[in-house]
Amino acid sequence: QFTTNPEEIAGATSMLYNGGKYIKPHCITGITYRSGFQDPITVSDLDDYQPKQVLSDAAAYLSAYMMNKVVNSSEYNYAQILKRDYQTFAKSGTSDYGDAGLEYGIPEGARKDKWMTCATSEYTIAAWNGFDKADANETSYFTDVWDSLNIPGKICSDLLDTMYSDGSAPADLTKP
Repeated sequence: QFTTNPEEIAGATSMLYNGGKYIKPHCITGITYRSGFQDPITVSDLDDYQPKQVLSDAAAYLSAYMMNKVVNSSEYNYAQILKRDYQTFAKSGTSDYGDAGLEYGIPEGARKDKWMTCATSEYTIAAWNGFDKADANETSYFTDVWDSLNIPGKICSDLLDTMYSDGSAPADLTKP
């Protein structure tokens, strides 16, 4: 079984927009709301990173180029919510219970989570939502209605809107 988390996903995909250089990501793990409600916030040490070349700049660029094509595709997909007047990149995904959820009343193959990474040349965002475990007493899988809400896509879209609300735009990636 393969497990990962949004911080690792963001670090892995951001390398594609950094010319194949991996930089240890930092993660915001809390938010302070306008109402004054505070969730704990920790940000990893921003000085604790050194770029490390892990993929050729050409291979990174080609991968990023394909992720930009996903956003701008004429075929419907969840990443199209990220189409902007500047270059954006995205990859979405899901995992499912297979037949492991049957004992909890979960249909075979039902999705247990949805995620999306999106990026510009300046920032990479990884959004995850889902269920950590199956529960027989609650719906703990994505129904078709929940799936259609595209929650990770909306999170990424809202964050892009916030980051570039001043009208600025990130530079396009440079072809090596």
